[in-house]
Amino acid sequence: MIVVHILFLTSIFAISLMKTEEIFQITMEGTSIRSGEICSNQPNENGPDEALQQFYDEQTKMRSCENRCRIPKTTHSLNDFYCHCDNDCIHFEDCCADFNAQCTQNFSSLNGSSLNGGQLKGGRSRYTCVKISNTNMVYMTSTCRPEYVGSVLESMCKDGEKVLDMVPVTDQETNETFKNIYCARCNNVKAFTHWEIELVCSDYVMGENDFLNPGTTTLLKLLNSTLCEHHYIPPVSTAPLRSCLPTLDTCPKGTNETIANMCADSGLYPLVYQSLSAYVYKNFYCWMCSTSPVLDDTGKLVLPDCKIQIIQINSEDQRGKLTVFSFSVLLDVTSENDLHMNTKPGKGISGMNFGVSCDTNGACTTLNCPEGYVYVEKECVLDRFTVPTFLNCFCKDKNTKNVEISIKNVFAPMGYISNFDDDLSFLFIFNTLFPRNVTQGMIQEAMDGYTATLISIISCPVTVTFDFSIKSLHDIASDENSVNHVSSHGIYNKFSMVQLIMTYTALMMV
Repeated sequence: MIVVHILFLTSIFAISLMKTEEIFQITMEGTSIRSGEICSNQPNENGPDEALQQFYDEQTKMRSCENRCRIPKTTHSLNDFYCHCDNDCIHFEDCCADFNAQCTQNFSSLNGSSLNGGQLKGGRSRYTCVKISNTNMVYMTSTCRPEYVGSVLESMCKDGEKVLDMVPVTDQETNETFKNIYCARCNNVKAFTHWEIELVCSDYVMGENDFLNPGTTTLLKLLNSTLCEHHYIPPVSTAPLRSCLPTLDTCPKGTNETIANMCADSGLYPLVYQSLSAYVYKNFYCWMCSTSPVLDDTGKLVLPDCKIQIIQINSEDQRGKLTVFSFSVLLDVTSENDLHMNTKPGKGISGMNFGVSCDTNGACTTLNCPEGYVYVEKECVLDRFTVPTFLNCFCKDKNTKNVEISIKNVFAPMGYISNFDDDLSFLFIFNTLFPRNVTQGMIQEAMDGYTATLISIISCPVTVTFDFSIKSLHDIASDENSVNHVSSHGIYNKFSMVQLIMTYTALMMV
């Protein structure tokens, strides 16, 4: 059990009690509750519950420094330890609540930090806990040098709201990571590397025009879409980053001073109050001063929960949604005023590699185009015929990722690569590009060759059907008369790819 000697005695609540604290006082009158007991054991009227006890034993371990002193936390997973017990936890102020009892006697130096109350004081205020993916959160420098206090640069470092203001950068000389480019500049960093942005989208954000003319409009749509979650990928040379857990770690103004100090000084012992919010509280005291107490039917205080789940740190719009496609953006600062962005298609999309340049005023220009497009008056224009392709794969091992990679390598598709599966097979729908002077016979021969090559790679039976029409994506999108076309492989209406995907999705749901 965690050794945490922090008692909630009635006397704590006798000083300048406000309404919230009065409820706590009434509820706890005549009792003595330790914050460390919340995640250690829960009485069971029907006798011991081994599974429940195992859960609380695991939660206790995840919040304790027992047998962990000087050992760094090596993963960012929430299935691992929540808090730290290495020497750096003094600096980052993320030590477990029992760090002082378990570890301080083993440290010969406290790195210049001071002991104040129950916990050591460090430099946590320099950093922000930034979520870089659904399960990874890391500390990044988010403050400026003293000479920049009150400047526009400091404001942009702390409060930038544009998408690109949120992209982390790493100092090429020291490997220190900053929350954004402005935080780096207000720390006099001369050379830095932007992190890669990965856009994970839960719906078909791009439409026909984005595939006809990919460029500035397409990229800004992706960056600003609420249907695309932003993940950040560090440069290969980045030094190991410190994992963190974003928490509410201060009390509102006017809170009883004793409780506010206990919130600040009692270490990291994260709790959630799932019935009321998705917040994670730094410890019991931070929860106590930040919420309105709730009593159960017997008049007892409803205590916070121990288990920290992904739902507490995910954006509400993306909870439980599947990834339809992903898109990466590589950034490069070419001068003080220009930022180059190059796209890299990921899962569920192909052939959309293009470049965009933006200045500090937000004016952007398309620089280069994907293969199969021509650059006309600073725009990318599709210069190929597109053949909607339907590929059924009958593999026992439904490894769709490997099949999708093989499709990209063999068919070189453009646009979405959507897949649907049933008990017997899984279907991929995508566009295959051909030169404008191609004939039907040439398409048939090429498709037969592509299919044979794919089968040899994935070693699974495959059937490929496609719309034999010699039409470009623009022609298909603008054709008001949908005419059935018979090919040697089947019958399909001449739809655009987005229409085909949506139609198939609708049929699957019937």
